Amino acid sequence: MWGLMSTSTEHYKLEEFACKCGCGTNLARIELLYLCELVRELNGGKPLPVSSGTRCAKYNAKVGGAPKSKHVLGLAADLPVDDPSYIYKRLEEIFIYSHGLGKYTNFIHVDIRDTKARW
Repeated sequence: MWGLMSTSTEHYKLEEFACKCGCGTNLARIELLYLCELVRELNGGKPLPVSSGTRCAKYNAKVGGAPKSKHVLGLAADLPVDDPSYIYKRLEEIFIYSHGLGKYTNFIHVDIRDTKARW
């Protein structure tokens, strides 16, 4: 069973998912950290810093995030990966009916929504 009261996984701590503007907002859930662990494993086990985790509404607007972004709810993370296409494909095979997956030039967006979203 997952340590749902935990504040860390093997390679990630909740603090890493705080808003990058410095406001201290951090709504990240432990399930998101476990998803990031999976992405790290798929990326060959290489360290993957969280480039964007929780965002406060002001910072989300500043970086051009969608108004209903899962980042604002603490449900999303962006991670720089070696091959976004490969990681995206593998995650699609695993999460057939749920989760948000976004593929970008040099990073992958993952979120723990209950429904399926792809871009």
